[in-house]
Amino acid sequence: MDLEAGTVTFSAVADPARRLVASAELVATLAPASGSILWGWAHPQGKAEGPVAKLRTHGEEAGIGLLSQAEVPFPPTATLQPDTWIDDTAFVIGLAATELTGAAPAFVAPVEGGTRAVFLLDAGLPPLTVAGAFGALPHILSTTPLRDGRTSAWGLARLAGWQFEWADAAYSGARVSDASGHATFHFDESARIIGFQPGA
Repeated sequence: MDLEAGTVTFSAVADPARRLVASAELVATLAPASGSILWGWAHPQGKAEGPVAKLRTHGEEAGIGLLSQAEVPFPPTATLQPDTWIDDTAFVIGLAATELTGAAPAFVAPVEGGTRAVFLLDAGLPPLTVAGAFGALPHILSTTPLRDGRTSAWGLARLAGWQFEWADAAYSGARVSDASGHATFHFDESARIIGFQPGA
């Protein structure tokens, strides 16, 4: 991670020479030392204008002080389990940033002193298609724990610009489609992905 260059580099574990460099826009830092969230648009290594400034604008327009103040102190409850609170809050900030800016994905990285930095990434990759995603899905599901598979599937479809339709009122399945094809997700009662069928 290089804050000054505004990039994050990912390397393959098996072959570190295989690298992907993504441009990274700082959304916020959550620092236990100061006990506060500092928004990227107010951070010395962030950008005052640009996509992340949309959070500030939304906060000003909607009267949400947590988004429009440059620095927001942690609530008193954060001291009960600070690491858990910081991780959970960083995740929520990433979700809010993708929702308000339309950019994705969000990425949370640890920095010095237990601080977490939230970024929006752009790797310059081609648009994700249903056919491409379902080719990679077995590996992703076997290596990536999802907090809520049902919401993850819906969010993936929305951000990728796919058509999305629930199978029934119980949300036990969903059909996604785009110009490359279609597929169906199946969920259990705990919102976990229990199956998927390309072309179904």
